[in-house]
Amino acid sequence: MEPFQICKASSLSRVKFKTFLQSKNSDTNYGQYIRSFPRLTVIVYGIIEIWSIPLAYVDKLAKYNNGVKNLLVSVDVLSGKCSSANAN
Repeated sequence: MEPFQICKASSLSRVKFKTFLQSKNSDTNYGQYIRSFPRLTVIVYGIIEIWSIPLAYVDKLAKYNNGVKNLLVSVDVLSGKCSSANAN
């Protein structure tokens, strides 16, 4: 039976039925898998002291980004400020 057919059969309004369903937790046998990766401990004394600089490959999006295939992404460890530059 469809959910809104149950509404008609029980003479509940759709709004009440919807709010009732949203207030209940769904029961399932499967939980969300949480991955916990080991992190390096870093001691930073000031902003712009340690940077994390990965290279991002965006070659599948090159036709939308004027032919840019690689991006150099820099992230400040302490503040979390992020910037990127063309690495072609």
